[in-house]
Amino acid sequence: MIDLWSPNISFFSYYQTFAPLSCTIEYIGKNNILDVITSIIGIFGELSLELKLFFILILRSSEKIRNNLSFIAMKTVIKNLFICYNQQQMITRLQILFLTISLYCIFLYSTYTTQLITVEINKPTYSIYQSLSLNYSQSLQCFCSNISIPYQSFLTIKPRFHNLCSSQFVSQDWINYLYGDGDLVYRYSFTDFRASAVGQFQLLASLCEISQETVNDSLVQLLTITPNLLLNIFNLIRETLGANMIISVWSVNWLIASESIIYSKWAAHTIPIVYGKCNCGTSWTCTQSSQGMMTGCYPLESLLQSTLQCFYNQSCIDSTNKFTQLNISSLKASQYQINTTIQSILNNLMVEEYIINKSYEN
Repeated sequence: MIDLWSPNISFFSYYQTFAPLSCTIEYIGKNNILDVITSIIGIFGELSLELKLFFILILRSSEKIRNNLSFIAMKTVIKNLFICYNQQQMITRLQILFLTISLYCIFLYSTYTTQLITVEINKPTYSIYQSLSLNYSQSLQCFCSNISIPYQSFLTIKPRFHNLCSSQFVSQDWINYLYGDGDLVYRYSFTDFRASAVGQFQLLASLCEISQETVNDSLVQLLTITPNLLLNIFNLIRETLGANMIISVWSVNWLIASESIIYSKWAAHTIPIVYGKCNCGTSWTCTQSSQGMMTGCYPLESLLQSTLQCFYNQSCIDSTNKFTQLNISSLKASQYQINTTIQSILNNLMVEEYIINKSYEN
């Protein structure tokens, strides 16, 4: 008899519980200017030494090809260009020139060449994670501190049951009022709903209580297992009662023939009651409409096939002006249609709604 589930999911609670140890992102970008300068400084000393050794070897090798006219001409051009008076000055200035050109080329390459950059963020906060998820959703990877947690850490589900289950119609005062002075079998005809009304409302109160206990005890598995489990047991009880043709205490399915007791030496004979064209001797699901409810072979079957339509209408409840002493008020609006059978409401465990609170941050 659940009317509605109200979810409350806390993503913050979920996040706080798993608390990622670190997150990594990848993106294609250019090197930072500071990184470029640091790299150039790092290779400056090594490159300077290598160039110096290179030019010393070149000039020493030139001694072997001193008579080569083209080499002599090139050496003359270099001396004139750098105003060099000796070999040491020439080596130094060539070293500076080529070092400058090399570093400039390295700078250009490092600055304008794109590459895949990987960044690791340790213990990111929830706000940082949201920003990373928004900007780097394709490459974001986080490593959680916990691989599993109980659902209640971030997810709470609170059912709101059908308001019938909290109304006066399942209270003991209402049942006592219906029972009155007793002897309902003699006060009302078996076709009158009031003959078995006490039994039906006692069943209704029990169904509400069972539904609430079942939901609260098995809330985690409720949506998949619990409804079927409860209904299977409930249907087994119905089938057992009907198949054994048990006489109802309210005398709404079988009557005992009093004359058979007199003339048959206390051998009681029973007569099945007929509702319309349905005989309780051949079918235990016979029902008949009576004052907005149903009456039939068994109060349970009558109750399940009844609707709560009358209980949403104050004038229907007080149509005979017999209930005014209890100050009974009509039911409040529900997500179920007013002509929904109690069987359909019971299939949802009489829950009106589930209130779910989700906290991903935790």
